[in-house]
Amino acid sequence: MTAFFQNYEQIKLEIHSPELTNIIILSLFILTTLLFKNRKHEKTSGLLHFQHTEQLKGLAIFLVVLGHLWVHVAKQRPYLVLSGDAVSMFLILSGFGLTISSGSKKIELKKFLRKRINRVMVPYWITTVLILLLDYIVLNKILNTKSMILTLFGVNVTTDLYHLDYVRWFITLILCWYVIFFILQKNITIYRRTLIYLFLGTGFTLSEYYFFHFGWYQFLSFPTGCIIACYYKKLNRLWDANQKTIVGFAVASMFIAIVYKMIIDSEQIWPYLVHSIPSIILTFIAEGNSILLSLSIFVIVSYMGEKGFNSRFLLFLGRYSYELFLVHGVFLIKYNMFFIQPNPLSIAVGFILFFVFILGISIIISKIARTAYLKM
Repeated sequence: MTAFFQNYEQIKLEIHSPELTNIIILSLFILTTLLFKNRKHEKTSGLLHFQHTEQLKGLAIFLVVLGHLWVHVAKQRPYLVLSGDAVSMFLILSGFGLTISSGSKKIELKKFLRKRINRVMVPYWITTVLILLLDYIVLNKILNTKSMILTLFGVNVTTDLYHLDYVRWFITLILCWYVIFFILQKNITIYRRTLIYLFLGTGFTLSEYYFFHFGWYQFLSFPTGCIIACYYKKLNRLWDANQKTIVGFAVASMFIAIVYKMIIDSEQIWPYLVHSIPSIILTFIAEGNSILLSLSIFVIVSYMGEKGFNSRFLLFLGRYSYELFLVHGVFLIKYNMFFIQPNPLSIAVGFILFFVFILGISIIISKIARTAYLKM
């Protein structure tokens, strides 16, 4: 059965002209986004309207999957890889959505757990069973009992669990933030909550850098989303009064963030930066740069929505973005059957077919999860 799949855990794929390949895939994505515009031309008012956040999730998941093609599968990578920044987008949107949906009302533990289990853990458990079955049938691999129990509880901190699908560290991080979020909702002012979020995000970043070395990142993104939600009404008034100015700053910020990313990916410049600036400072700059890029994109998408552009394609991807995140790693890296020739056109076509394939699996998982929702 292994003859049907390519495994890119050890041996990487030699892709001819990675820059051209990346441009072709991004161009096809942009074209599809533009073609499937909302027919009704409905304008969505306000910063980070629900339709905006759904489209942003669709954009983020595409960038994550494309970025992981270059990070985990290919030998060489193009200059612009945005998978890490897309993870930042996901975390900001998660913190923002959770805070907005909770509002100022007191959260009941039972209700909070039910929502998190149904929306996060049920699709995660379904995907985990699928991966474990594939590993057993195709690779003849079985997790030890301890790792099995840990991963079912969402605790993915060991090497074997990292290599299960290369993305489940995100689940562990998001579960940690959920616990913190629930605790901070109890009788804490917005100002103090903001300071605590910033303190914890900084503390997590320092702890990962100096002690844990899990390979996790974007610790400041979730609290950024929560903070935006805490001051949402004020930010929305500011947005209504200064739209064009804010959009101008967003475009400039996006340009600066992208240029910085291209600079640090340069083989000539990066060694100089490492020797000139402490790496912990570069880590915080990278996190801040991802947040800056994410917020810039948020502003631009919100502005386009207010002008009547909303993409049905991005909305559709956003609906299944979480399931796509869960399944893409294992089929991209361990069980890949879509990249036949290394030339740019063949890789682009293979990537499209792969994306359609994992989208189909994601829809099935989503439907199974809905029927399996727990009633507590």
